[in-house]
Amino acid sequence: MNSPQAALTPVAASESHAELATSSGIDAIKALAIVLVILGHTQLPLWTSKLIYLFHVPVFFFASGLVARTLGRGYTSSRQVKRLLGVFVIFTLLGAVVTRVKLEVLGRDIVSLTALLRDSFVWGNIQHLEHYGQVLWFIPSLLGSLAALEFARRRRSTPLAIGIASSLWLGCLALTWFGDIAYIPYSLNTLLVAIPFVALGYHADLLRRMSLPVLGSVVAGCLIYGALFWSSIRLDVAFFNLEMLAALPVTFALVVIAFFALGRIKDCGKGIRFIGRNSLPIFILHGYTNNIFSLIYPNPMFVAAASLGSWVSILWILSAIGIRDLGLLKIYSDEA
Repeated sequence: MNSPQAALTPVAASESHAELATSSGIDAIKALAIVLVILGHTQLPLWTSKLIYLFHVPVFFFASGLVARTLGRGYTSSRQVKRLLGVFVIFTLLGAVVTRVKLEVLGRDIVSLTALLRDSFVWGNIQHLEHYGQVLWFIPSLLGSLAALEFARRRRSTPLAIGIASSLWLGCLALTWFGDIAYIPYSLNTLLVAIPFVALGYHADLLRRMSLPVLGSVVAGCLIYGALFWSSIRLDVAFFNLEMLAALPVTFALVVIAFFALGRIKDCGKGIRFIGRNSLPIFILHGYTNNIFSLIYPNPMFVAAASLGSWVSILWILSAIGIRDLGLLKIYSDEA
């Protein structure tokens, strides 16, 4: 793994396990990510919410890169593309219908089904905050980054790979800075986060050779972010803007810390393994229960625990009786 060519080629699963992370370690990282996502979708104190939003989505993208490397077949596969696209379409349709029904039942202002579908399918634009399909912006953003990085990897050229990724990243940044944010697809915006963190996960072996730059990034990022942390700015790394340039080093540091703290775990336990392996279905489905539990008892920890617990229990029961997928949504899948 010393040459640029080798850095762009798939690796055997056994080699990637030895260099990057154990299977249990990756499960632990993904379990942490999904818990943070669910907590982030509740009404937590501002300082807690700021910290979570610096970290939760980037670590999901990082874990996707780790999984791709561990599977030893590049960034993505045609089977994975079909599965994620199918999940996106099915649950976008379901989310729009459920949202429309909820608005009518509660007697709230009605948003047309056409508007809900348009906002969802235009790469996950979030115009209606109660829309259950809004969480699905993650899928096209993940697919876009995987496809771009896989295309670059197949060119067998490190300069070309860097050029393609950098051009796409700068193009998205230009749209974010100079375009009207209301008309920029949300998943296009989040490619600015997805591309570097998926690539970082896929080449996480490089982190072990970058201790000094990592330390410098931590110090510089903490100093810059410290000046902003107690301000009124909500630094949401999932939604890239000018302020994110200051917060990104801290995000990088938090992801690296999670990798070194959890990546080498040999046995994370059956419960954490199950949550980690089912992070994608939980990520997609928890929106349906978050609002329900918030109506029952609007305590943030109750909402988060009840939402996570309900879907883990349902998925465990389905798995126990032999149901391994919900259409295209796989239960206990190795692919992220």
